[in-house]
Amino acid sequence: MNKMTDKTKTTKKPELELIPLDGIAISAPTQDVFKTLMRVFELDGRKALRGFLPTECVHVWEDNRERTCVAFGDEMSRIGKGKFTVDEQGVYIENGKTPVPALLFYESQGLTQGRIEEINEWYDSRMRASA
Repeated sequence: MNKMTDKTKTTKKPELELIPLDGIAISAPTQDVFKTLMRVFELDGRKALRGFLPTECVHVWEDNRERTCVAFGDEMSRIGKGKFTVDEQGVYIENGKTPVPALLFYESQGLTQGRIEEINEWYDSRMRASA
């Protein structure tokens, strides 16, 4: 692949549309998994419960660390269309949600590892450009 193709790949904003999945909470046991998930949610146009952009919420992982889960779905419409919540895994289990690994969530959305890498490369290139 030539350098021009590489540059185009990382400078064009990836587009995606997530399919809301009720009854699940996406497990984010590491800060890197959580950061990538927030990037995916932001590209989908989602916002946190209080209206923050997902990438502005990366610090929230520290609250629950390896027990961090994220939920969104049509059932979440009571908190606002296109919103998501972050909480401790046990809270979601108590509310009838099944924690699933982020990779399984991505597969259910048709997001391949290559697509996830493209998303991360795009965000990383934006960060390098603003530094």
